[in-house]
Amino acid sequence: MALLPLYQQVEQHEWIDIPSGWLQGRTVFGGLIAGLMIQKAMSTVHDAAKQLLSCNVTFVGPVQQGQARLSAEVLREGKSVTTLEVRLWQDDAVQSILVASFGLQRESRIHVQNLPQVPDYPTAEQLDKTF
Repeated sequence: MALLPLYQQVEQHEWIDIPSGWLQGRTVFGGLIAGLMIQKAMSTVHDAAKQLLSCNVTFVGPVQQGQARLSAEVLREGKSVTTLEVRLWQDDAVQSILVASFGLQRESRIHVQNLPQVPDYPTAEQLDKTF
């Protein structure tokens, strides 16, 4: 299964279905779990101007394919920073936790030169869906 339908499930539903094919040993690939949780966090923050500032993921236990629940709780929402926690649940137990902060850009008199530039990647909707 492609990522876009999974991300759409995360945005629209509390319960998602993790399909087969994403297993790495006895657990689902950690990058997918982190991606699903950050997608839930981004869909919970209702301010498009706030960008991801920091993110911490803890893999508590093995995530299996099948039904999982993603819950999000805003821990604090200030004028410029929102901090939230996302939990992935399976079998009535927390299997992964994400804590992230999103914030607004601040004006500064300090200008740092020669920062690495982030490539202008296409969005998921712009990618060629034939493979």
